[in-house]
Amino acid sequence: MEKVVILFGFCTAGKSRILSEFKERFDNDNIKIKDLDTDKEISGRKCHIYNIYMSLYKKRGDGRENIKDALDYIERKEKELLVDLTYKCLESNMPYIIAPGPFLVTRNPEWSYFYKKVNPICYYLELTPEEVYDGLIKRRRRLEFDKISKSESFGCWDYNSITYYIDGEYRELCREMALKYIRSNMREPVNKFRELSGLNRIFSAIDIRNNNDLKNKLYNSVKNDLLLKL
Repeated sequence: MEKVVILFGFCTAGKSRILSEFKERFDNDNIKIKDLDTDKEISGRKCHIYNIYMSLYKKRGDGRENIKDALDYIERKEKELLVDLTYKCLESNMPYIIAPGPFLVTRNPEWSYFYKKVNPICYYLELTPEEVYDGLIKRRRRLEFDKISKSESFGCWDYNSITYYIDGEYRELCREMALKYIRSNMREPVNKFRELSGLNRIFSAIDIRNNNDLKNKLYNSVKNDLLLKL
């Protein structure tokens, strides 16, 4: 079994981008790295996690009940993925770097079993609730120009974070109320991220995005943890 690194982070932390950039920088003919973005794996590599919400949406007159099938599907697939990933990591002859969905650490007992068997090295790309809010709003603004914005289910994936359900549609919450929900949503996974990563492997997601020196520090740390010999 080779080393396994996990890049934790809440929504819009940039885990997928860092995963892609890291592999592009270090993966070559001499060094092979396995990478996995769990959201992409679950939703289909050419899709986004919100496609699951839209495809499984059923109008039941309640904001959460409308997306219950999607939430149940994602939880089930994440648990199945953890079981599969446990054995793949144990049998792999190449190092793994994984970008998980934010709630993967709450999928027990599968997560606990994976962590006990694989013993991954964990990093946390930290965002404040305010930064998560800004990222979600930015994504929503971008999607408003997409054809999916015409769907009655538009914004359902952001329910109880930046949207609420009224009169048959998901509308945007005011900033104050959205931050209340976001803080509540973040509490359990973020406490786990910090516990598993330790102080030396926590990086500001915004600073990583804007500071190349800090980004290089992160990449070199991950490279060393994976025992990559260039």
